[in-house]
Amino acid sequence: MSASHPYCANIWRLYLAIKTQHPEKCAHDIAVKMGISEAELTYARVGYDADRPALRSAQRRTAGATPLARADGCLNPPGASRMKTLLLVLMALSFSLSAAAQKIVSLGGDVTEIIYGLNAQSALVGRDSTSIWPVQAQQLPDVGYLRQLNAEGILSLRPTLVLASAYAQPSRVLQTVQENHVKVVTLPGDYTLAAIDKKIAVVADAIGKPDAGAALRQRLAAQIAALAQQPLNKRALFILSHSGMGTLVAGQQTAADSALRAAGLQNAMQGFDHYRALSQEGVMASQADLIVISADSVKAMGGEENLWHQPGLAQTPAGRKKQLLMVDDIALLGFSVRTPQALLALRQQAEQLP
Repeated sequence: MSASHPYCANIWRLYLAIKTQHPEKCAHDIAVKMGISEAELTYARVGYDADRPALRSAQRRTAGATPLARADGCLNPPGASRMKTLLLVLMALSFSLSAAAQKIVSLGGDVTEIIYGLNAQSALVGRDSTSIWPVQAQQLPDVGYLRQLNAEGILSLRPTLVLASAYAQPSRVLQTVQENHVKVVTLPGDYTLAAIDKKIAVVADAIGKPDAGAALRQRLAAQIAALAQQPLNKRALFILSHSGMGTLVAGQQTAADSALRAAGLQNAMQGFDHYRALSQEGVMASQADLIVISADSVKAMGGEENLWHQPGLAQTPAGRKKQLLMVDDIALLGFSVRTPQALLALRQQAEQLP
């Protein structure tokens, strides 16, 4: 095996990667971590530089060590078992360093929750503005709103991997990021409980954590299996309100509709898809038994009392009995790590209502 053999170069590259991660460590300590001698490390540097004179100089500096080069400048290769051990060490360390060296930008609250669920948050260098849970994520640089991204903000963080929600927009931005040699992985976007498992599998595979992914998937599968399957005879009206926008109600083909049905409730708003502005006629016709709304939406309305003044609510069973369930809409509608527990809480609250 000549000094220019890739085996030598790969050993030296691995050394450089470890040194970058741990600059305080000396060559001897790193060589021990790699399972090789300093003489082998020195020769790897020679192979990396393809410098035969440097090889002879290195051999003089490491006098007394077992020589790894013959007089003709070729490597005296280790025995078969020794070579196998070295290769296994190289593979394990390379995998470890690859994971540690990842710099991830997460686009989507559901994506960020999964990354934290896999205990891979140390690789995060940025997130979008919808990624607000857990609270530690809010300390990361914010690249903007999920549906109004720009490539410059993402690329400025110099990521090696972008994990994106299916709803990350505009698509041209992600294309530009890819064109700058950054890997982009997009997660499934279905509003179904089955999508949670698929999302975790995609993220775990992308970041090289298959075992952690399998454990998280198993835990959430058990939580989903524990959800009650029997439907409740209650019609729920999901209301969404944020500052700067009108009050909306959820129709079909929405995360809210899927979440209500997964909790065994009926969506009181029928006959249209997506969200629609709240109207007196539509609300009265819904004859909702209860209102499902987030605490943030109630706050945006100016408090619970103002909620009941919304057009048409007073003419519904929910309005007459003040039947209200406040939920964490990010946990409930994200179809991510926290969704099964949010559905369980919604179901339990609904069962307690008269």
